[in-house]
Amino acid sequence: MKNSRIVAACGVVGFVFLWGSAGIFTQWGVEDASPILLLLLRYSIAFIAILPFCAKNRCFLPQKETIGTVITSGFLLVGVYSFCYFMAMYEGITPGVLATVLGAQPILTFVISERSHSISRLIGLGVALLGLASVVLDGSENIHLPMMGLIFSLIALCSMTFGALVQKRVRAKPLEVMPLQYLVGIAFYLFILPCQPVYLRLSPGFLVSLLFLGVVISVLAQLLFYRMIQGGNVVNVTSLFYLVPIVTALLDYFIFGHALSGMGCLGLAGILLGMAIVFRRPTAATEY
Repeated sequence: MKNSRIVAACGVVGFVFLWGSAGIFTQWGVEDASPILLLLLRYSIAFIAILPFCAKNRCFLPQKETIGTVITSGFLLVGVYSFCYFMAMYEGITPGVLATVLGAQPILTFVISERSHSISRLIGLGVALLGLASVVLDGSENIHLPMMGLIFSLIALCSMTFGALVQKRVRAKPLEVMPLQYLVGIAFYLFILPCQPVYLRLSPGFLVSLLFLGVVISVLAQLLFYRMIQGGNVVNVTSLFYLVPIVTALLDYFIFGHALSGMGCLGLAGILLGMAIVFRRPTAATEY
């Protein structure tokens, strides 16, 4: 039991760190390639990388009755979410601000999916939301927020929220659904490719970004995300996205020099406090 908890904790820490670093590598990537081309290359690499594991486990496709659900979640998570995420970055949204906007996902998931609420969880999500708002206000004071970038950020937020709820209904193993989802995403990118500018500048930074996004994020982090969704409460899992802005903001500062002010730091502290309340073991007195 103790070892399983340690493994689960390591999985959570690994997911938060990897997901938080995705924005940094995305910003590197879109400096040298158009978003649509970077996405095509990223998920093509991910699809190739996952095939040996699927062959070893003999699981290339989910069962027929779940294919429709898998295609829907793949369209939302791999197709729409990834495209809007990359486009938001391309339009000038910084990794820290984008991660903060996406941090609103637990609130949306909570409102949509939870029928019985606890006072402590409501308070925790509220505190985290106030912290999130502080970080957003800090970003709006120091960083230009282009309208198109914000629109793509909000679409990415909605597609990730509903995609996670759909993914929760998938009972198949992650390795059984990921190949099909990648193919759905690639088909989506090919469909909109004629409407997008295409350019590519090969550089060491671009290759590092591409490999990191294609293998580490699209395979390892995605696998951790799906397993956590499958094995836990969707609100609890998506609440981990509140921690992503902390990782991204730190990396954003150390790599790109985008520093948070005192308000932003207080906001990050509020996020941590809210998450501590959300994941606190509930008591009978706090439930209704």
